[in-house]
Amino acid sequence: MIATILHSSKSFNAVDYNERKVAKGTAELLEIKNFRYLQTMGFLAPADLKRFLMDYSARNERIENAQFHVAISCKGQEYSKEQLLDIAHKYLKEMGYANEGQPLLIYAHHDTNNNHIHIVTSRVAPDGHKIDHNNERVRSMEAINRIMGVNRSQETKSIIQNAFGYSYSSLGQFNAIIESSGYECYQEDDDIKVKKDGKVLETVPLTEIMSHIRQKDKEDKEDKEENEKRKKQLKAILAKYQLLSANKEELRALMKKKFGVDLIFVGSKDQPYGYHVVDHKEKAVYKGSSIMPIKALLNFSNRNQTKEELEAYINSQLENNPRLTLIDLNKIIWKKFAISIDRNGQVEKGIRKQHLYDLNESLLAQLKLNSKISWVQSFHPHTEEERNMLCRLFHLDNTDVAVEREVDNSVRQRESAQHISEIIDYTTPHEIFQRLREGGYFIVRDGDSYNAIDMRNTVIVNLQEFGINTDKFHLAEHTSEKEQKHEHSNNQKNAQQRHRSNKSSNVAKQMLGSNGGGGINREWEVGSHDNWDDIDDERKLKR
Repeated sequence: MIATILHSSKSFNAVDYNERKVAKGTAELLEIKNFRYLQTMGFLAPADLKRFLMDYSARNERIENAQFHVAISCKGQEYSKEQLLDIAHKYLKEMGYANEGQPLLIYAHHDTNNNHIHIVTSRVAPDGHKIDHNNERVRSMEAINRIMGVNRSQETKSIIQNAFGYSYSSLGQFNAIIESSGYECYQEDDDIKVKKDGKVLETVPLTEIMSHIRQKDKEDKEDKEENEKRKKQLKAILAKYQLLSANKEELRALMKKKFGVDLIFVGSKDQPYGYHVVDHKEKAVYKGSSIMPIKALLNFSNRNQTKEELEAYINSQLENNPRLTLIDLNKIIWKKFAISIDRNGQVEKGIRKQHLYDLNESLLAQLKLNSKISWVQSFHPHTEEERNMLCRLFHLDNTDVAVEREVDNSVRQRESAQHISEIIDYTTPHEIFQRLREGGYFIVRDGDSYNAIDMRNTVIVNLQEFGINTDKFHLAEHTSEKEQKHEHSNNQKNAQQRHRSNKSSNVAKQMLGSNGGGGINREWEVGSHDNWDDIDDERKLKR
C-alpha cells in the first residue's frame, strides 16, 4: 500500500483533475463530506467545489496553498474501492484531517491496473488552525504502515539477515542487495545506515558486513566454474531482453519479473556509471561489467530493427500486455527505434516515413483487434444489454468487453442527451437521421426502445430514460417506407431523380439498419461505417 502526497495549490486544481476523470468515465466520486448546501444539489460543478474549498480555507489567511491532495494505491486489485475508502478514513485520522466539519472529497480511479483513490481536502482545520505538515511524507508512510500492520523495523532486520546469505564480494554489492528490496543505504563512519521512507531503520557495522565478504570469497573460488557458467547465462539473457526493452527501467522490470534478477545502477539516475546484478534465484551478486559493459547495456539506440527482431519485440510486449493497441505500441517503438506502424501494417522509419518492411498480418490483426476492443470498452457499458449491443454492432465476442457498473457515465450522458434533444427539436423528420449522424450519433432500436450511440463522447444514451421524444423517428421510418414503395412504382424515372427522392431513405437505413424501417420488433443495427472491423485509431473515431 502506497500513499503519495501530491502538489499543493491555491486554487484547488486537484478538483479539476479528478472531475475531468469523472467526466471521462475513468473515475467516480466516492464520498463528499461537509460541503453543506452543495451536497443537496443534483449536479456538482467543479467550479462550485473549488470555490467552497477556497472560501473555507480563507479562515486562515496565512496559508497560501491550502490544498491537501493524496493518492492511496494498492497492488493490482488487492483491495476494493470500499476497502480503500475505509483505509482513507483511517489515514486521514492519523494525519490530523478527521476533525468534525473538515470538507472532504474522495474519488476512486479506474484508469490504471492498480486500484487507487484520490483524497482532496484543505490544510486548514475547521477551527482555522493549520493542520500539522511537519515531516508529513515520513509520517504519511508511518501512518500507512500502522494501518496495514506492517512492522518496518522487524522487516528491515529480516532483509539484512537475508542479505548475509548472498554471495557478494564488496560493500557495494551488499548495498545492492539491500537496495533491491526497496531500501536505501549510506555509510556513516564505521556503519552502514539502512533507511526507507526517509527514516533510518537499522545500523549495520562494517565489520559484520566484511566478515561475510571473506566467507563468500572462499566459496566463490571453489565454485568458480559454476559462477562463470551463470554469468554467461545472465549475459545471454541481458543481451536478448536489452533488445526488447525501451529503457533501463523497462529492462530492469522485465529481468526482475521473469528471472528474479535485479539491476542496481550506480551513479545519477539519468547517467549511471556502473551497475550490479543481484541474482535472487542463486543468491549471488555480480559486478555488472563482468557480464556486460554498461555502455552496451544502456545502448537503447534507434538502429533499424530487422523484421524478426521487431516482431519478437512486439510479441514480448503482447505477452506482458495482451490488450496492447497499435497506438500504444507506436508510442513505445517510436521512442525506442524511431519507427512506427501504419494501419496497413507498413513499418516506417523516422518522420519522413521511410518504408522498411510489412508487419506480419496476424500480429497486425491482433493489434487492430485490441484497438477496437479498447475503443469499444471506452463506452463503459453499464449493463449486459449495453455490452451485448456494442459487441453486435462492432462484431466482437461478448467476452472481449467488460460490463463496468461502477463507472459513472451520467455527466457525459446528460451532455449527449441535451444535444440530441436540441437536434430533434430543431430538425424535421425528413432530415432527422442525417442531422444526428452529422452530430456523431447513431440510433439503435430494440422494439419501441431507442438508444443513441454517441461516437464522439463514447457513451450510450437510452432516449426513453432521459425523456426524449422519439415520435420523429417513427415519422422518418414511415416516410422511408413510403419513398421505397414510390421508388418501386416509378422505376422508369431517371437515376438522378431517383437519387434525390431516395436521399432521406438511405440516411434512415444507414441510421437504423440495412433494411430501412419496417416496424419489425427487432434490434436495428448501425450500418453507416464502411467497415466496423477496420477500426485501429481511437483518436480518429473520437474526432
